[in-house]
Amino acid sequence: MTRLLLADDEEVFRASLAMRLRLRGYEVVEARDGIEAVGAVLRDDALAVIILDYKMPGMRGEQVVSAIQRCRPGARILILTAYGQEELPGAWRCLGKPCELDDLIRAIEAARAGESPPREKAD
Repeated sequence: MTRLLLADDEEVFRASLAMRLRLRGYEVVEARDGIEAVGAVLRDDALAVIILDYKMPGMRGEQVVSAIQRCRPGARILILTAYGQEELPGAWRCLGKPCELDDLIRAIEAARAGESPPREKAD
């Protein structure tokens, strides 16, 4: 079973997404903010993919990504954002929020498999 970290300060969104991922066979560890997310990564080497909200209280997405990369270089981090962020240094991929569950699952599986993140199509 693939073990994921899901960090989002919106409790209803986080709980709903965690339940949907569990129904798809993932084991989900939840964090309410960036500080909890970094702590979870420090404690749990089995986290295959880390899913982070970009804007959380205490630590913003780029701060959380930087802290995780320091303790676990090469971690596969997916950022969920409603702020149009297309890239974030250190993150494997940024996805718009809300995100279709099937798109998120494809991204999780690609990250878990060690694939390179998809390149954005040029206009």
